[in-house]
Amino acid sequence: YFDFTANVKEFVVENAIGFIYLEGSNDSARINYVLDKKVLVSESSLAQSELNKIELRHSQSADSLFSSINFPAVPIGKYYCTMNLDVPNKKNIVINYPNEGVAASYLESDLFVETKNESCTVENHSGSLEAHSIGGNIVSVLGIPDSGFCKCYSVSGNITIKIPIGSTANIHLKSTTGTVSFNNL
Repeated sequence: YFDFTANVKEFVVENAIGFIYLEGSNDSARINYVLDKKVLVSESSLAQSELNKIELRHSQSADSLFSSINFPAVPIGKYYCTMNLDVPNKKNIVINYPNEGVAASYLESDLFVETKNESCTVENHSGSLEAHSIGGNIVSVLGIPDSGFCKCYSVSGNITIKIPIGSTANIHLKSTTGTVSFNNL
C-alpha cells in the first residue's frame, strides 16, 4: 500500500505492460495494490532480478496523484504486469493509454479511460464515465448521477451500456464500425 495527502482530487494510472483492475474503496488516504509480474528471459537465473525491476512508482503534483509501472528501458526479455488497485471513492480516476485493458468495479467517482485495442469493462459504477478505444470493446453497467454523463467512443469496438431506469444524464455513444447497444434508455 501507499498513502497520499488529503488534497488529492485525481488519481492518474498508466501501465504500459499490462492490465489494470480497479476497485472502489472507502479508505480515503490509502491505495492498496497487488502486482502480478511476469518475465520471459533467456535464462532462469535472470528471472528474479528482472522481476525486481518491475515496480509501481507514484508521485504527487498539486492535487493529482500519478501511478505507473516502471520497468527497464532496455529490456532483456518480455515483461508483463497486472495492476490490482483499491482506489478511494470520491476521487476522479484517469486511466491513460498505454495499457493492456481496464476493468473497474464499485467506483464512486468520475472515470476517464483510454485504451487502444484492449477492452474496458466497468461494473457497478456510481459516477460519470468517459471511455475511448480504437479497437477494444467497452462494456459498462453504471448508475450515472444527476447531471452526470456517459461518453463512450470506439473506432471499431463494440459498446454496451446498461443504466438504471429514470437516470437523468447526458449519454454519448459512438462506434464507427462496431455495434452500439444499450438498456433502459
